[in-house]
Amino acid sequence: MSSSVEIQRLRERLSLKGAGAGVRVRGKETDGFRVGLPALDQRVGLLGLEAVHEIYASAGDVLCADGMALGMAMRASKGPFLWAYEGRRNGETGLPYGPGLQGWGLEPSQLLLIEASSATALLGVGEDALRSGAFGAVILSSWGENPAFTLTASRRLNLAASEGGRPAFIARAGAQPRASAAQSRWKVSPTLSSAQPLSAGAPGLPAFKLELLRKQNGPVAGEWIMEWDGERRIFVTPQVSGRLVSVPADRSAIIRAA
Repeated sequence: MSSSVEIQRLRERLSLKGAGAGVRVRGKETDGFRVGLPALDQRVGLLGLEAVHEIYASAGDVLCADGMALGMAMRASKGPFLWAYEGRRNGETGLPYGPGLQGWGLEPSQLLLIEASSATALLGVGEDALRSGAFGAVILSSWGENPAFTLTASRRLNLAASEGGRPAFIARAGAQPRASAAQSRWKVSPTLSSAQPLSAGAPGLPAFKLELLRKQNGPVAGEWIMEWDGERRIFVTPQVSGRLVSVPADRSAIIRAA
C-alpha cells in the first residue's frame, strides 16, 4: 500500500480534515508564525507556514533537535501533528514517551508517529503528509549523514508544503548543514536551564541555544538562549539567577528509552 493511500485512510479515521494552525499571522503579503521569543521574533520576523524549516544538531544532541522541531511545530499549529523518524535513530534515543509528551504540552492523541525504514522512505512520507493538508505540521527526524537529503528532495518537500498549506520541520542530528530549498536553517544545542525547579524537585525547563544559519529574505545570522514552557506552549527567556543542567542536555522529556 502506498504511503499516500495510508495517510488518506489515517486522515479519515482520525477526522483530521481541515485541521487549522494555531498562531498564524495573516496579512496581504504574509502568512506565517512567530517562534514566541521576543528578541528572536523582532530580528527574524515571521516564519513561513507553507515552507520547510531545517534544524541541525551534533550527533549527540538528537533529542535537542527533536525538541526544538516539536516546539516550533507547536508554535506554528494547534495540531494534530505527524512525526516521522528513521528507524535507526531509535538506537540513539529510544521511542517517544507518552508522559514525556504530555510534559512537553502535547497530548499523545494529537500526534501520529510513523517509523520509516530509510531516509528515502522518510522523505516520501513527509511529501505525502504535507500534500494531504491533514496535519497542522509535519516533523521529520533523521540521524547521521545521508545522500537522500539532496537539493532536489528539499525542493519537493517545499513544493508539497506549499500545496498542502502546512509547514515541515526537519530535525537532522549528526549531519552537516547543506544547501537546500528550506526557508530557514538553524543549529541547536542544549544549554543550562534557569534555577526554577518544577514540582517534586524535577529539573528546570528544557533550555536551548539556537543559532540562525540562514533565512530567505531575512537576517543572515543570530543566536538566542531560550527555554520551553510546556504549560504555556511557548519559548521563554531564561531567568538570570543560578542555573541547572537542563533536561535535553542528558535525557529529554520528549523521548525516553522504551
